Amino acid sequence: MADQSKKEKENLSKSISAPQAFLIHLISGLGLAISLWVAHNFYSINLVSHPSTTLRLIWIVESAIVILIYSRFRIDPQQCSYLKAVVRGILALPVGALVNALGAIALGAPIGIQYVCSLLTVLNILRKF
Repeated sequence: MADQSKKEKENLSKSISAPQAFLIHLISGLGLAISLWVAHNFYSINLVSHPSTTLRLIWIVESAIVILIYSRFRIDPQQCSYLKAVVRGILALPVGALVNALGAIALGAPIGIQYVCSLLTVLNILRKF
């Protein structure tokens, strides 16, 4: 019991500072801006003309940035290595997508053969990671 409370106090003392939190959010925002810029200038797409392609590009860039940054600021670095935190983040992507899809279906999202094809395309992309 005493070891657990001591460990909790150590974890609280390892919390990130305000400038670090600002830097994390700034990098995430810059990643979003860069991915939109790349979509517009290199691929000539935007959210209005090609929403799924643009969102896929944003998703790929942002997921990489978020996983790498948030894995750096894990709670217990001695017990969980950086590589293990990155792998957990990568494994959480398809699980989160599946939970999101099941929630959408439960709330009444349309299900049909045309949507199954789109779902299979997304799952194929996730499989490559």
